[in-house]
Amino acid sequence: MNVNKVILVGRLGKDPVISHPQQDVTKADFTMATTESYKKDDQWHDITEWHNISAWRSTAMYVERHLKKGMLVYVEGKIRSGKYTDKNGVVRYTFEIVADTIQKLERNERISPDNSGVQTQEGSSQPVESNENLPDTQFNLPQSADDDLPF
Repeated sequence: MNVNKVILVGRLGKDPVISHPQQDVTKADFTMATTESYKKDDQWHDITEWHNISAWRSTAMYVERHLKKGMLVYVEGKIRSGKYTDKNGVVRYTFEIVADTIQKLERNERISPDNSGVQTQEGSSQPVESNENLPDTQFNLPQSADDDLPF
């Protein structure tokens, strides 16, 4: 049995780029950073990995409507690799995560429309499955999870 499954929790490095490679097909591309922290010799060190994420169809439409640079998100999908030769003749390898499920892990803070400065929160969002026939599932973190995340 073979399994190609990736689960990431991290922050968007920039706003998603939305495209329409075919009529009625939406694609979203964005970068995501995951950071691992460890302690060595009484000092904390961070290792940050950057991931290229792509989402298609309904998942891409969710990304377009709800995700922005800096947001904390849960991504579940599979790894795809590619290979190309750059203009200098050097063979380069690429890796991307093709997302099946994306979940925003924080609420949006917004300034009220009357500009009074009062902040309001949008409701929580549900994960989006690429296969629309699959049931929605909820990804819940404990209330204190933000304090335990290394980023």
